[in-house]
Amino acid sequence: MPHIRPTVSVPRCVLAVVVVLSIAGIRSVAQTDPWVGTWIAPDQDRGVTVRLPIGKSSTLVIPGTGPGGKVAALTLLVRDFRGAADHANFVADLPDNEGVTEWELRQHNTRDVAILRVLTIDGEPVDDDTPYWTLRHQRER
Repeated sequence: MPHIRPTVSVPRCVLAVVVVLSIAGIRSVAQTDPWVGTWIAPDQDRGVTVRLPIGKSSTLVIPGTGPGGKVAALTLLVRDFRGAADHANFVADLPDNEGVTEWELRQHNTRDVAILRVLTIDGEPVDDDTPYWTLRHQRER
């Protein structure tokens, strides 16, 4: 009986399978997690584009008051992100120890449109006139 030699080594086959499974895992997380990607307001608010990129690390960009009362982009680090079927909640610390904010991103009409609003500041509910933003989802490819 002739001896048949494999043209690819076993370690290379194992490596190829691991790479394929890793890529498939990354794609499936992005496809199954409806919150992953960048959420962005279609219109600027006082010159600031409101954005919420959700992924391995997330930040929230909203209008804030800078030196001299000028409106400037305020970038907050998102932590404790918890996504559910139709809404997600997260926490962000305000700069200079001004407090902790709890936020909600709730789907609105379609899967790719959501309303972003702050729920509490330092555990206290916010006023009804607190601004909110409609964001559109841009999925990562």
